[in-house]
Amino acid sequence: MINPSHEKLIWLIKSKEIGPTFDLAMIDVRHRYWKLYNNPDGGRTLKALLALNDLGPRPFFAIKRAQVEQLLICCFSGTREREEIIKTAIPDMPASMVASSIAPLTSILKMTFLRLWIEKKVVLPLGWNNPINSDGLLDELIQEHKESCPMLFKIRALNPKSSLVFDGTMSDKNRQLRSTGWLRLLVASNLHNPESFTAELARDLKERSFGHKSELARFYTDDFSVFFADASNNPWMREHVDRILAESRDKLREARKQGQEVGKQNQVSRYHAQLVEKTRSYFEGTEHGIPTFAALFSDANALNRAFRMDGLDELPPGLEMLPEKVVQFCRLINATYRAFLKSKRLENQKNHKSCLYQMIAYCGPYLYQFFMDRDGNLDAYPTTFNDFTCAIYITADADLLKEVGNYEKELPETLLKMINIIVDIDKNTPETHYAKIYPIEDFFDYIIGQSAVIPNADKVRNSFSPDCYPAQSKKWGTVKKPIPRMYFSTFLSMMYSLEYLTMHLNAMADGIEPGVVAGELKWPNLSELVHSSEWAGLWGTGQLSCASVDLNALNYTPIFYFQGKPRPFSYIPRFYRISDRHINGEVQPRVVMNDVRSTLLMCETGIRQQHLVWLDLDRYANYVERQMKRPLAPLLVSTDKAHGEWTSIVSDRVIQILDRQNAWYRRCTCPSFQEQIWYNTNEGSKFGRLRPLFRLATTPKNWMNYDPFRLLLLCLQYFIKAVQGDVSCPDIVWCKPSADSTEERQYITNHTVESLSSITASTLTSDYTPHGLRAGFVSEAIKFLPPSIVGQWLTGQSEALVSYYSIFDETDLGMTHQQMLCMSLMSNHDKLSAGDFPDLAATIARLNQTLQKDIAADPAGAIAKHRLMSLSSVKRESDTGLDRIIAKEVSELAFNTTHICPFSNICPKEVLDLFGEPNCCSACHFAIRGVIHLPAISAKKDKYRELMASTLTLIQQYLTRKPSARISTELDQLEAENDRFAREACLLEAIENQLIYMHEHGLDDELIVKDREGVQQHYEHMSLPEEARVLKRLIDFQNFPDTSSEDLSMRLAQLRHILLLKEGDIAKILGVDPDSAKAIATRLAAQISSMVKSGAISEFDVFAASSGDVSTIKRLVSGADSMLQLTHMVA
Repeated sequence: MINPSHEKLIWLIKSKEIGPTFDLAMIDVRHRYWKLYNNPDGGRTLKALLALNDLGPRPFFAIKRAQVEQLLICCFSGTREREEIIKTAIPDMPASMVASSIAPLTSILKMTFLRLWIEKKVVLPLGWNNPINSDGLLDELIQEHKESCPMLFKIRALNPKSSLVFDGTMSDKNRQLRSTGWLRLLVASNLHNPESFTAELARDLKERSFGHKSELARFYTDDFSVFFADASNNPWMREHVDRILAESRDKLREARKQGQEVGKQNQVSRYHAQLVEKTRSYFEGTEHGIPTFAALFSDANALNRAFRMDGLDELPPGLEMLPEKVVQFCRLINATYRAFLKSKRLENQKNHKSCLYQMIAYCGPYLYQFFMDRDGNLDAYPTTFNDFTCAIYITADADLLKEVGNYEKELPETLLKMINIIVDIDKNTPETHYAKIYPIEDFFDYIIGQSAVIPNADKVRNSFSPDCYPAQSKKWGTVKKPIPRMYFSTFLSMMYSLEYLTMHLNAMADGIEPGVVAGELKWPNLSELVHSSEWAGLWGTGQLSCASVDLNALNYTPIFYFQGKPRPFSYIPRFYRISDRHINGEVQPRVVMNDVRSTLLMCETGIRQQHLVWLDLDRYANYVERQMKRPLAPLLVSTDKAHGEWTSIVSDRVIQILDRQNAWYRRCTCPSFQEQIWYNTNEGSKFGRLRPLFRLATTPKNWMNYDPFRLLLLCLQYFIKAVQGDVSCPDIVWCKPSADSTEERQYITNHTVESLSSITASTLTSDYTPHGLRAGFVSEAIKFLPPSIVGQWLTGQSEALVSYYSIFDETDLGMTHQQMLCMSLMSNHDKLSAGDFPDLAATIARLNQTLQKDIAADPAGAIAKHRLMSLSSVKRESDTGLDRIIAKEVSELAFNTTHICPFSNICPKEVLDLFGEPNCCSACHFAIRGVIHLPAISAKKDKYRELMASTLTLIQQYLTRKPSARISTELDQLEAENDRFAREACLLEAIENQLIYMHEHGLDDELIVKDREGVQQHYEHMSLPEEARVLKRLIDFQNFPDTSSEDLSMRLAQLRHILLLKEGDIAKILGVDPDSAKAIATRLAAQISSMVKSGAISEFDVFAASSGDVSTIKRLVSGADSMLQLTHMVA
């Protein structure tokens, strides 16, 4: 029984026994206080006791029931009439003494009423308050009655201030929150022992505490019921309480759903009214220009809500106060634009719809107010698309129209100006700015294309030009940051361990796995997990939290691997969400499995998270051979951002993760989960209907792991900073600064568990995102595989995107796969110069700088550190033999397309000193070449001709600028690039001429090298006879230019200026084919056709040449101009 009243007590004795019983209780309490306060330091309490003693031996023996109940009012918080009540109930006590002893008398009365409850004389009201400043006396009283009131002892022991021993696992915070309320709830009942607790009482507690405004809502009654059921000897009580709490969760779920709907409607109504007032303020203001209007609706959410027309009769708040003429034109734009969107068949219409709302905002309040201010009426307001001239309302150049338009009246400011102002206010990027404009141009193109159907649209014209769009610079690399490479494998190991943790928690909810309480195994039921404070460290409130998981409550020790050794977790934030799920036909709370599994899959596959969560439950493993165990398996990806479904080659671990998710999905008994849904809930999607593997009973945006991911990063950062003590590793997660802070980030400086647990999860932020895992996977995979294979078979990206997401670590200077990849890709200069590998190019530059610095500081140390080879070291015959070993490792002929490298494509120190960077093969003195290399050398020479033509064109364009608009450093860089391309082309052309000479004189089987003696001596000294057959073919190089010559540099600069002064197409002057991408046969046919059309040759000449007429062929060949050679121009 729980006392239904907060003010009236329930007597369990007869009225005539009340006085003597109360008197005996007061005597016992007075004796306890007397023992403690009968000393010179007794203070007001001693004075109050002396005053009570002066009343006689048994002053309350004859006290009436009404007087006792009046004294009870003094035990309520907020009572202000305590002095009057005590004077009335104890008239013999001096008034002056009462006034000075209110506080001690109140504590004595509280203890007395508690004594009456212990003796089962009374059930106190819920308004009774615990004694204060009497912890020792209270503990002593309860300790004496531990046997008769065991639950009172246990509840009092919860209080952190109590001296009674607490043997539970409840946290200090939960103990503090529950101890006071539970004690008040206990004395308001007859629950002196756990056997008195019944299912009816549990139901009564639940009904009286349902809802946050109920009378018992703050007493933690659910936990109270679980606490008593666990202490009860009744084996069925736990099941009864579990069932009652499960019913209440269902009821709460429905009430919350209804409350959310009502709350959402109220919120929508309030927001609607706010937007109406915002529009009204614009109309009633004095400034009606575009800047004022754009500033008013710069917030994207406000703009969308204010002007979204969903086809309903009710107008959006931004159009409510406008006349019908304006509304009708806005409806026309809305209907036409939605037809345009339907024709686009977009998977995501969010960006395009925001452009629609901008147009409606412009045509609605702004144009209405403009015409009213200018004309005082709406006669000139556009009503059709013919009236809505693109050149005036959308893209107009105000200065141009003023000069040449001859318009008598003022023109409105344009929609593009409104967009530009909003972009400036929101500080959007050029990419976002561009995305706000191009749909509008596409819309006008759609109107033009459908002018036969759309009424009054035959005069519509598209006036957009490149000037309407913001200037953009192409992004060559991703800004996404992967997990630091040295800890990536550790993070992956953590994810596998944390996946098992979430599975373990769900198994505990199923009653399969036990936990640990006070050192003993215990199988909690679902209600105990959700409501009991014993398991609050595992299940919690279901919300994300930085508080640590209670690792002591687990029946195992979570571990992960770091550098091949197992390490136990010492801190795991509550990274997991808890959501309702249909299990066995009932809605039950379970840990969401999406977060850690999607993180794992992104680490293992590099596939975009959007496509991972939308994997088709029924088809993802269509191509997996279940009867055979293989390390790799095909994964069918049903969706992709750039193309349709495709197959990714993944590890067997990935299929195992997906199979576990498959089994978890199929446990859901919700009927809707058996049905297929449109991809991204977009009806008519090109990807069709499917059953998404990671589906949750919420909107798709909540399927992602963005918020939990930051807590996973916090777990890793704790290990890096607190356990490893690695201060050199940059922070991967930090906190948002407070509102009054000027700092951009608030770094976490204290990495103790207590400090981290105090952080609010919503304040965590990071530059490291789940999408950065994609870059991490690509950066690892590209060390071993070419970009084409990584993109086609692993991540589904194009080769260019693989390059975009490639991130390299220049600090790893050992002879690793990464360095070898860098060295090999450096020879593929065309892709580097095109920007396909931006991060790699920057890393290569930093590697080169590091090599140069180390060689300059300590040549011997640099050779040993970076495994470099020096010819002079080998010639010295070092006593240690280290130089000989290193040299022997790299003394192997590497057969390239343009030359043979005698040092396995690893440049000796002498080459690095000469050129300042590796892989300058065209000018290398040790490169071996033969006639067989002639085609590749000619092709490479042509490539550098093309690069020369492109840079010269850029220089010409740059020189057309005004001198004030030029930047000298940029021009210097372009000229340096051009000179480098010219130098390479000259070198290759000189080599080409030498090889042609060799071919013409029958030296096809010979090889040439400039420093023949150096190469031969090196190989003879290293005793490598297997290469002798190649070395014997070496002959003297007859003509090899010196690239370090100042004279050559001057001549190349002169060549550049000569070419810049020449008129016509530079590409043609250099003999560069402008259309090298086409097949030779196609280009030849096109060339002959143009020559015939121009009259250069006749049809009969073509016929005669194709028939083999020698005289005609000689005549045609003799008339052709020979291509100008670069070496002749330089000379």
